[in-house]
Amino acid sequence: MRPFPYVRKILSLILIFLVICNFSWKKTEERDPFLYFLAYGVLIKVDPVGRELSTIGFFHPTAPAVARAADGLFWARIDEKHMGAMNPETGRIEARVQLSQRPYTHIIIPDGKAYITHHTLTHEGFMVSVVNTRKKRVEKEIKHINGLRTDLIYHDPYVYLAAIGVKENDYLYLYRIDTKRDRLEEMYREPLAEYVWRMAAKNDLIYLCHINRGAYESVPIVEVFATSTRKIVKTFTLSDSGIAKVIGRIELEGERLLVPCITERETLGIAFIDIQNGEVEKIFPLQGKPYRILGTRRETLVYIDNPMDKGREGVSLYFFDLEVGREVIIVNIPKFIEQQLKTQ
Repeated sequence: MRPFPYVRKILSLILIFLVICNFSWKKTEERDPFLYFLAYGVLIKVDPVGRELSTIGFFHPTAPAVARAADGLFWARIDEKHMGAMNPETGRIEARVQLSQRPYTHIIIPDGKAYITHHTLTHEGFMVSVVNTRKKRVEKEIKHINGLRTDLIYHDPYVYLAAIGVKENDYLYLYRIDTKRDRLEEMYREPLAEYVWRMAAKNDLIYLCHINRGAYESVPIVEVFATSTRKIVKTFTLSDSGIAKVIGRIELEGERLLVPCITERETLGIAFIDIQNGEVEKIFPLQGKPYRILGTRRETLVYIDNPMDKGREGVSLYFFDLEVGREVIIVNIPKFIEQQLKTQ
């Protein structure tokens, strides 16, 4: 007779419980409470909740973009053809990678690969450089892109690239890069028009927002492209809700698109749009002309205005309180940087 007839059953139940826990207790990626951006080559850290700014370090004065790798290092352009990795604890460049062309915008995906666009047209078309930020080296150059980049986003497991053709009677292109093999694939194209695409992604849908190209005027529209069928499945006509023009890069927050805009009453605002039906839920009036939304944390939305419109005054950063519906703090960035340099 077995002394403990229920031991095996109990052990089996414990084993099942541990297996369940192994799958249900997966570590979730926490959202960084801070936001970061580059202005005049200075990497600036934004605390949306405390509504404070601080400087971290310096990249090239005309570096257009910055991105953070999983190891915590920030990557941006440091000279004509080099990307540098900055340690935020010291503000020093700890590594550099040489590219064949001047870098423009870039993104870094969770596995540590950076996808860097270039504005140089070669005999093989435009290209994207792929840099391994962990090994600090170029792994590949993705060539034969038929247009100049207008947007670049990551939506697991792909990088999506929107581009505008530079030839007569050319097209707007939507490309997809398989990040496992770094293989380029054209997904969709439209004849060249008075607009370019800015993008956001959710599930298998890519939201293609029309932004006026130069002095051209176009109807503010968001086309919803399904990657499964490679077709436009919905079209949101924003002018039906009082939006006259989209003037900045769109951002996706949960189930809403955040769209910097000018209304038909010629006021500045950010529209919150339901991605299911395209309805404009609310347009928040703004003091500044929104160029880029840095992000939202709790009740605070942070945006910067258009540097091209500010001239010598320089770009400003705005803390917008979503509960009270207005800007609560406005920071002129050149003055802020000057003050920081004096205290260092």
